[in-house]
Amino acid sequence: MKGKLLAVALLVAALALIAAPLWAAKDYRAERFDATWQVAEDGSLLVTETVVFRFDGGPFTFVYRELPRDYSDGIEIIDARLDGQPLPRGEGEGAYEVEDDNPLTVTWRFAPTSDATHTFELTYRALGVVRREGGEDLLWWNFLPTDYEYPIDAASLRVTYPAAAQRIGAAEVRRGEATVTEGDGEARFDATNIPAGEPLTVALRFVEGTLIAARPAWQAREARIAETSPLVVGAAALVSLLGGGWLVALWRRGRRDSSFIEPEETIVHKPPSNL
Repeated sequence: MKGKLLAVALLVAALALIAAPLWAAKDYRAERFDATWQVAEDGSLLVTETVVFRFDGGPFTFVYRELPRDYSDGIEIIDARLDGQPLPRGEGEGAYEVEDDNPLTVTWRFAPTSDATHTFELTYRALGVVRREGGEDLLWWNFLPTDYEYPIDAASLRVTYPAAAQRIGAAEVRRGEATVTEGDGEARFDATNIPAGEPLTVALRFVEGTLIAARPAWQAREARIAETSPLVVGAAALVSLLGGGWLVALWRRGRRDSSFIEPEETIVHKPPSNL
């Protein structure tokens, strides 16, 4: 029995030693992650992302991009390309799939590839991204994915906005690290050697009303909820208080009814008479 267990253990160890180099050989990284944001007068963003992936080992058959819908009025996918060629939307090799959830997920599927470099492009519109905050029109959005498992050698973001929009202060990097360069009607963010999973969130502030006329729908909805929440809590507390008082009143009434029984209603137990 011990001999069989030893043989099994040796086999498992041998398989692990054989498979380890294969696992270690399969790796990928983004040589570049570039994007352009065109801010529209309605507060939406027209985004084009271009990512150059280097695949080592393999084979690899898909990549995906997750786009959180939070703090927006929705995301519309416009186009997806592989090595400059537009792909049809659908399932299977040579197409891209869209999983309409939160986050929204776009998946490129392609023929098995190893030790190669491919370029993936995605164009989409993020609605209602510019918010009204602190008496300003604020663009505050994630440039890089919020959760990813590959390093990025270099990344660049170029943001343009309408000429009528009046900027306040300098462009900001609110999470991560990047070099900021500003010009007439635009701002540029550049970063290098970004570890896997490191965020990069940027912000541009504008004079209130020069970029959007009103708050986006998601922000207006949150404001209504915040305004009505105290009323709901107060109403619930009042109902609870009244309900508790009603129960106490019933309990006290029951005690009064049982304490003041009329004499003729009292049942007296005594021995029978001599008759």
